[in-house]
Amino acid sequence: MDTYILTLLVFLPVLGGGVILLVPKGRADLIKWIAAGFTGLQVLLAIWLFGAFDRSSDVMQFAVKAAWIPSFNVNYHVGVDGLSMPMVFLTALLSFVSIIASWKIDKTPRGYFSLFLLLLLGGFLRHYLRPFFT
Repeated sequence: MDTYILTLLVFLPVLGGGVILLVPKGRADLIKWIAAGFTGLQVLLAIWLFGAFDRSSDVMQFAVKAAWIPSFNVNYHVGVDGLSMPMVFLTALLSFVSIIASWKIDKTPRGYFSLFLLLLLGGFLRHYLRPFFT
């Protein structure tokens, strides 16, 4: 599981957004709890990742590389180093805090929370793991 922890951390919010889209209309409380649960799980994974990170090493850790679209030579490659590890943890923590801060949103909660979780995918890939997403 160590090798795929980053992939799970990155794509867990997308899974949460998909689950939210399956919730029947009128269940705003359930939608909020699902969003909080998935981001809370993301925080727990980030804490575990932060604890397992070897600070004495200067190499990329927890790296995953896989061919994504081989015909165009597009690969999926993620990993963390000493600079990106705290940022991954902070992104997960702020995501959870933002979901809790958005708890009072009652106008179209399904759309809001599913799109919020989808936005987290972009946050992880764009800002912290971007140099390795080729």
